[in-house]
Amino acid sequence: MRAGAIDFVVKPASPERLQVSLRNALATKALTGELQRIKRGRDGNARHRRRHHPFGLDAPGAARG
Repeated sequence: MRAGAIDFVVKPASPERLQVSLRNALATKALTGELQRIKRGRDGNARHRRRHHPFGLDAPGAARG
């Protein structure tokens, strides 16, 4: 599990147990991809907002955080 496994199956595994394990792995992969897309979108939007700020981030008197 430390090396990145999502689940483990003890032999002999029933077909139902394999099905649950595979379903969970696919759902985890889908959620991981969705999270990456959200992060990329959020990061891209933040760069876009900074680049197109009407006063610019380096404008004299601009508020600094």
